[in-house]
Amino acid sequence: MKPQPSVFAAAILLMACGALALFLPQELAGGLDRAGAPTSPLVVQLLAGALFAVGMLDWMSRFATIGGIYGRPVVLTNLVLFFTAAMTLVRHAMRVGGAGPWAAFGVSALFAVWFARIMFLPSPGAKT
Repeated sequence: MKPQPSVFAAAILLMACGALALFLPQELAGGLDRAGAPTSPLVVQLLAGALFAVGMLDWMSRFATIGGIYGRPVVLTNLVLFFTAAMTLVRHAMRVGGAGPWAAFGVSALFAVWFARIMFLPSPGAKT
């Protein structure tokens, strides 16, 4: 059985970002300070745990049928996460500028569109 590409790619991305933020909260919090008020490493670690948890959800669902009515909770969770991240990052990128925020926005927007397509459009092999 082949893994679903959407949840497999999201799992790798989210677990990598979650692990990075979990083990380097001081460094990431220091990088976020430039945008405004200081960021607590505790907040970074709490968010890292949430990212890692959604990544693990995707990892455990990588062989499940995704699309249509199957796997809707997993698809909706990813859609909300990536859409919210994209909207937050585009506001941040417009205010701060730089290549990093725009790149993060691009990746988040790409995943948001990918999961929106799975959520709202019929599967290519679906019979109507």
